[in-house]
Amino acid sequence: HRFESRGYRKAEVFQDALDAAGDILGYTAYQDQRVLQLDSGHLDKGMSGAPVWDVQARRVVGMINAFWESKSPRDAGLSLAIPTETLRAVCHGLTLSDLCPYRGLAAFAEAHAEFFFGRERDVTRLLNRLRTLPRFLVVLGPSGSGKSSLVQAGLIPRLRQGEAPGSDRWHILLVDRPGTNPLQRLEEAGLPDARTDLAASVQAWLSTHTEVERLLIIVDQFEEALVGGEEGRAFLSQETSLIETGLPVTVVLVQRDDFYSRLVAASPPGLQELLEAWLVNVSARMMEEDLQAAVQRPAEMVGLQFEAGLVDRIVADAQDAWMADAERPARATILPLLEFALTQLWERRREGMLTHDAYAHVGGVTGALAHWADAAYGALPLEDRRLADRILTDLVDPGRPEENVAPTRRLRRLRDLCRKASECDRVHRVVRLLADHRLAVTAREGGEETVELIHDALIWEWEHLQRLVENNRDFMRWHEEIQETVRRWQVGQGDLLSGRALTRAQEWAREREDDLSRDERAYIAASAGRARRN
Repeated sequence: HRFESRGYRKAEVFQDALDAAGDILGYTAYQDQRVLQLDSGHLDKGMSGAPVWDVQARRVVGMINAFWESKSPRDAGLSLAIPTETLRAVCHGLTLSDLCPYRGLAAFAEAHAEFFFGRERDVTRLLNRLRTLPRFLVVLGPSGSGKSSLVQAGLIPRLRQGEAPGSDRWHILLVDRPGTNPLQRLEEAGLPDARTDLAASVQAWLSTHTEVERLLIIVDQFEEALVGGEEGRAFLSQETSLIETGLPVTVVLVQRDDFYSRLVAASPPGLQELLEAWLVNVSARMMEEDLQAAVQRPAEMVGLQFEAGLVDRIVADAQDAWMADAERPARATILPLLEFALTQLWERRREGMLTHDAYAHVGGVTGALAHWADAAYGALPLEDRRLADRILTDLVDPGRPEENVAPTRRLRRLRDLCRKASECDRVHRVVRLLADHRLAVTAREGGEETVELIHDALIWEWEHLQRLVENNRDFMRWHEEIQETVRRWQVGQGDLLSGRALTRAQEWAREREDDLSRDERAYIAASAGRARRN
């Protein structure tokens, strides 16, 4: 690899630091220590202690410390550096700052575009649609198929480069989590009064940004808005009116394909007629050469190497997992598992090498996530695991397998995870533990702290969570219904329970009292009281 450095030469005529560059030739031994051998005509003894920046790996790999004592012209430019591994062993406070080219369970964003490989065909399909139908686009795909990455790390950078007519002069407004109120999210992103009149808001924005040729609005994970009901319908209605104005605006919706029927049902008639022509289905499968690029090219970007045959082994494992998908309908795609396994492999790299031993240790493509989740859960204190199980199930929408709607993660407010006021401190502590062990992520949204699972893949691959969902599915469905029923009753839009619904609620209350909130228990008690009076 090429290296760069900066330091002070021994000669006093130079008052300022000077740049240096050269080649890292490899490792050698010096005074019984493993050192890096450098070749550069720019270094001298005054630069001892300077950092060695590996241009390809994009990190400091050593510290210059010795110079070749030889009169041979062939050795004149040689010097030595202490590797960072040695420095870290000596000084434990040092932390390595290697750049990881993989994303684990997180999506690729625009900032990670340089590491996004293997989806060129899909990006081109999206570009072609925007070239011919620039007003609207719906991107559908299974959970975990890389839809968000495709749009944010694939499509957006290409648009900024002008690969659609005039797209280098477009303004891109991205809402990556619409929640249940996408119009409010658009206001927060910079379109004032979008909830009142989206078309008027866009027109006003364009009138003050005359340098913009087109406004591109991207709403990612739009299925969240469809779950929200009326707010999602309101957005689609206003979006239809916006498209019909003829303003220079493009709307892109990105969502799971199993929510497509809900999208159609929530769309006004004018939009329903256009959906089929304006959608692109993203496949969860990749061709072998694309898969190989997704595995190998990011590592090459930061100077990492694979042991011989390891890339082929990983690609073959991914393809075998895809072949097994027909037997595992709950698994949408193995792409998140692949990216997670590669991240775990990177964490076990040795001197810039990704090895077969490390790959076997993490459990391969399909085993890495489950092994990691088991270890993270096993690190929780025993006395907290029952509460952790309840929180984990609260973070899952059980889905409806009979309707081919698989379970998925569910964003919850932290305060909604507390059943009793007396347990809130403990709930907060366990949530922090789950977040510290990367089983869950927390954030602030609308002034409130929220919690969700790190990825839907946990539900597909982690047997412990699968058992929790399966064993609690009936209660989870009923509990979701009763929460909405209680909410409506509290605002005067619902009634108390009666008949079979009350009997069922009383049975659950006896069986799962600790899993019901105070408001839910009070509602069931009020319903039972009215039934006795009648």
